[in-house]
Amino acid sequence: MIKTVRDLIERKKITSKSVICVAVDSQREAVVPLDAHGKKLFNSIIWLDKRTIDTAKEIRSRLLQEKVIEKTGVPIDYFFSAAKILWIKKEKPQVFERVRTLVFPKDYVNYKLTGALATDYSMASRTMLFDIRKRIWDDEICETLGIPLELLPQIKGSWEVVGEVTKEAAKKTGLTKNTPVVSGGGDRPCEALGAGVIAPGLVNVGTGAATTIEVPLAEPAPDKKGRIDCCCHVAPDTWEYEAVIMTTGASLRWFRDMFGHEEVKQARRTGQDPYAHFDKLAEKVNEGSDMLFYYPYPMGAKSPKFNDLAKAVFFGFTLGHGKPHFIRSMLEGVAFQYVETLEILGELGVNVKEFSMVGGETKSSMWNRIKADIVGLPIRIPEASETTAALGSAILAGVGAKVYKSVEEGVERCIRSVETYNPRIDVHEKYMKIYEKYKKVYNFLDAAYKVIAVD
Repeated sequence: MIKTVRDLIERKKITSKSVICVAVDSQREAVVPLDAHGKKLFNSIIWLDKRTIDTAKEIRSRLLQEKVIEKTGVPIDYFFSAAKILWIKKEKPQVFERVRTLVFPKDYVNYKLTGALATDYSMASRTMLFDIRKRIWDDEICETLGIPLELLPQIKGSWEVVGEVTKEAAKKTGLTKNTPVVSGGGDRPCEALGAGVIAPGLVNVGTGAATTIEVPLAEPAPDKKGRIDCCCHVAPDTWEYEAVIMTTGASLRWFRDMFGHEEVKQARRTGQDPYAHFDKLAEKVNEGSDMLFYYPYPMGAKSPKFNDLAKAVFFGFTLGHGKPHFIRSMLEGVAFQYVETLEILGELGVNVKEFSMVGGETKSSMWNRIKADIVGLPIRIPEASETTAALGSAILAGVGAKVYKSVEEGVERCIRSVETYNPRIDVHEKYMKIYEKYKKVYNFLDAAYKVIAVD
């Protein structure tokens, strides 16, 4: 952050006096253990780190899954902070005994800026230690797991000021001393805010290597089956469902790296993105890729299948299929995950009225079109598609600095759409017939996954 801020100031993109408030967003589940002097004791274990899998199994032996979901909105999983904290306690006891405060990535940045130790509701709700209804640390869960409550930071609203830039931080960053710093929030809810998705009925899809579907809620309503997480939004008195679809953009990147050498060469010659050449190939293929199906599970499946045994599959290819078919089948296979995820959200009482999409995958107009046709809803692309979370953070800073009276005013003044993809009804109906076959084939694959999982 120091380098980023200094670079902006030195390049005269901003002036220190023009910064009236600072907000930070970050990934959520990682933990930063600090000693009595605020010194970092151990490197953070990020959410993807699987060394905490056995720790999650231990937690399941001590806590009832149903009770954890009801209180915290999330299931017992190695992803969440509780497993990271217990791993440190068990594997690095000499570190844990020196811990005086546990914070999370953006909170550590805030601490370095202000000297204040605090987190926000959106971060706390990804720890598996936080009661999302009472919005306090849950003493029963913490006591059962042996995590002292006094190690956990105070909790503020994402829009609330936690402190001011210190003299030392000002010298290092180039920011003006005493600039207020708000708590900020987690990357995904900040992304939803930056897309203008803060009210029930709206949905934001954050794309990239993986995809997260974010759905605001007026009240906390945990999914009792533990499929979709229920967390705190960065908007006041708002919660959200979060459904993670694994390896979406990462699937296409893998195909590019393994089989897209010609397109990469063309891109170098033309100055275009290799994926633009993929789009041109996919355009040549009919809807349904002539019954070639792709199941995007190279790292297992979260939503909508929730199957850790799942593997990626191209199903149904013949000698008549070529590279264009494989590319289009990947674009369609990812979009089919959206449909089934929306079906699960429907079971939970969500009535989707508007659909926005941000992130790397939105660069492909071909993919945007396919998704709209398959989902059967208009897809809105915000202007700040590549910097949506940062825009959400800026809105929080604006509220904290009283530039905006509310996040709603911030959204109204800051959010613009550049394009909307409307579904073609006849194409959507065709895709829905293909989708039914796609789901039936998965049932056979599910049985096959169990076969290859046996030693």
